[in-house]
Amino acid sequence: MEFKNAKGRDLKNNEYAFLIKNQLKGFPFVIEASDSDGLLSEFINSEKQKIEIALANHGAILFRNFKVSTAEEFEKSLLEFGLVMHADAYSKGGGLTQRKKIKNNVYSSTETSNESPIYFHNEMAYANTRPTIISFYAHLSPNLYGETPISDGAKVYAGLSGETQQILKSHKLIYRRIYKKSNKHFFLNVLQASIKQAFGTEDADTIAKICQTSDFEHKWINDNTLQVDSKVSAVVTNPRTNSYALNLQLLSRDLYMKQFNMIKERHSFWKRWIMKLKMELYFYCKLAPISIMSDDGKPLPKKMLFELFELVNSNACYFKWQKDDVLLLDNTRCLHARLNVEGERKIYTCFGNMHNFNI
Repeated sequence: MEFKNAKGRDLKNNEYAFLIKNQLKGFPFVIEASDSDGLLSEFINSEKQKIEIALANHGAILFRNFKVSTAEEFEKSLLEFGLVMHADAYSKGGGLTQRKKIKNNVYSSTETSNESPIYFHNEMAYANTRPTIISFYAHLSPNLYGETPISDGAKVYAGLSGETQQILKSHKLIYRRIYKKSNKHFFLNVLQASIKQAFGTEDADTIAKICQTSDFEHKWINDNTLQVDSKVSAVVTNPRTNSYALNLQLLSRDLYMKQFNMIKERHSFWKRWIMKLKMELYFYCKLAPISIMSDDGKPLPKKMLFELFELVNSNACYFKWQKDDVLLLDNTRCLHARLNVEGERKIYTCFGNMHNFNI
């Protein structure tokens, strides 16, 4: 595909051969500016139709070597693409992790502890109405590690056994989220947002209205603890391509440990030991902010979870962030994650173009 003042190419990710099983072509599709002074917003304005086609074909685009530099330019670029921002859907709609508002509709990607990896998920997988587009911008690329791996959920679904496909298509998933006003186990709760961070308020009546609008069921366990349940399809039809893809946010002790073991050599022996102890306590104390079960109330079989883990990782791409990189994802098709970070990292995010998958 030809672009004015830019070229499209595959990403070379041989450096992560220890993490991936396949050399993925065209995922993400890289559009690299030939002139580093070119503003991304101007490029998107002039090439929007071709970018739309590339996103439909590949599911993920990495814009590289364009001039972005600020949160404002990042947001402007996405507006040029036609993104209808819905930041409140996260900050007032039951988001799971802590984020900081940077500017207007731009937020930090996560405030989760740098040492802890975040497992693959579709953004807001727990909600029936969720963004079809999410984008990340490397305002400050990490000195070491801090990657944002992505996985092609369409290929993951296609690679599943017929039995697993049938189970996921015939049953919805129940996402159970637990929020607290205050966190007595702050040294362990590396992922959890507070009630106010997730809903923008602690007022019970306001939260009840938000949950009703969002098709969430909720109940107060006690004055400090709120439980929120949502029932969501794991297999969805992509409104952009009309093909099947997975919608998942999997978090379990077994999957977390498998993910951690993939990068354990990045840590010293003692740090590995401490981190594993913290995570064992984290799951033993039931501090995970989300748990997933089938709509019959039963936990998902380990065999299925491990099958999903292997396919998500074998269809994933791991790449090193460069300053001013912008990653544009079809959130219906692509899952994303985050590996551990050494040093400072400033990755910003925007999302929008909400779609109700329950209609």
